[in-house]
Amino acid sequence: MALHFLSAADVHALVSLEDVLQTQRAVFAAMHRGEALLAPRALLPGDHDSVAFAYLARAGKGLPAVVKMGSINPTNTEIGKPAIHATILVSDEKTGELHTIIDGESVTLMRTAAASAIAVETFTSSAPSMIAFIGSGPQIISHMEFLHELFPTAAFRVFARNAERAQTLVDFAQSHNFKFTLAKSAREAVEGAEVVITATNSTTPLLEADWLAETQLLVSIGSFGPGRCEYGQDIVAAASTIAVDDVETSIRQAGPLVEAIAAGTLDPTSLISFGEKLDAGFRRASNDDLWIYNSVGIGIQDAALAGLLMHRAEGSQFGRTIEV
Repeated sequence: MALHFLSAADVHALVSLEDVLQTQRAVFAAMHRGEALLAPRALLPGDHDSVAFAYLARAGKGLPAVVKMGSINPTNTEIGKPAIHATILVSDEKTGELHTIIDGESVTLMRTAAASAIAVETFTSSAPSMIAFIGSGPQIISHMEFLHELFPTAAFRVFARNAERAQTLVDFAQSHNFKFTLAKSAREAVEGAEVVITATNSTTPLLEADWLAETQLLVSIGSFGPGRCEYGQDIVAAASTIAVDDVETSIRQAGPLVEAIAAGTLDPTSLISFGEKLDAGFRRASNDDLWIYNSVGIGIQDAALAGLLMHRAEGSQFGRTIEV
């Protein structure tokens, strides 16, 4: 049996930003129609706020089964290692045999940022002029890339607590001629921004509702598991609408929402499904109030992009193959 391996460099060479955006638009809508299949997500907590995870999904009933496994280890930054590690396994859609192994970090970064950018496009009524970020990791870089693709005139403002990684963000933004400033505090970063995106491993809220008076959309990437709470109950209460990538996963694993449901302050049936809105061609009509898009990250996202990568790699110069 031949096994194919795709590195991070292969992933970036095989797909464009627009390719990734198209996979995410299509697969969320397909999940709403019952065509993309998602198994329950497994999260296993470990020491020092680490989490091991496993996702299983198909982007369509006749498409490959895709498994992503890995871990999030916040203390890795102290030893110069990435906080997120992941590997993606793609089966042959006909035989079920393991066909391709793909670098999971690159896929995760791209599909997450693409979905966030589409959420901004969907859940704001006009293109934002200022997008604020809280965080300093590679997700910020990936988000800037995809958001610039959809909103080329938007400026970025970032609060990053890690000085070394903050400089990496500055260097990246300058090399791409992005409008970019570093803020001295989270409050300075988010006040006045139409869109706020948090991408951290925080277990405690980073924002206050009063800071978001002019914000139309808060996108939370790091509130992906129980106990992961980038925003608090004051912001849950302040939001008029909360959208999620998958309702069933979010009511069990999105930290702030789990807490609000347990307290009886949030009706889980009020949550909006991202895929349903995309499938309906929805676009928010008014920016008069605060919306939240809580992204926990789900396996159909990996399946959609991994399937495209597997087929793009066949017969190409990218990747390597071994006989096993």
